[in-house]
Amino acid sequence: MLVTKNGVPFYLVHKMEKDEFGEDGEICAFTLANENIGFLTYESDEKSGWIKDIGVDEKYYDQGVGHALISAYEESCKQSGKIVVAGLFYPMNRGDEIVFNFYKRHGYVLSRGSYLPIIQKRIDKKDKPFSVKEQDFQKIF
Repeated sequence: MLVTKNGVPFYLVHKMEKDEFGEDGEICAFTLANENIGFLTYESDEKSGWIKDIGVDEKYYDQGVGHALISAYEESCKQSGKIVVAGLFYPMNRGDEIVFNFYKRHGYVLSRGSYLPIIQKRIDKKDKPFSVKEQDFQKIF
């Protein structure tokens, strides 16, 4: 059982489907009253995890729910031998700075994809972490 910073107990439910190409899944956060307060959807293959979307109910912002979701996914990736977790970052709205800073606080860095920026984090301990210059973060906003 996890507890938000303001004392609300919650738990995580991990749903996953595997096929020959990899796995798709979702991790959801629920209060004891079964209120869905957050989610993280993903895809993964043998070596990497890919965050498709993450969201937390506004009432639970800054309460540790997002941290619990992303930490659970990273741990799941580590346990299955993945090297990196990544996701696309679409800088389209003012609120995206909040999302970007969330990833940054969790050790993700920005890299340039072919068409869109990618956020990524190396989760194996064998290699050096990705590096990025602070001005690259500033270019987004």
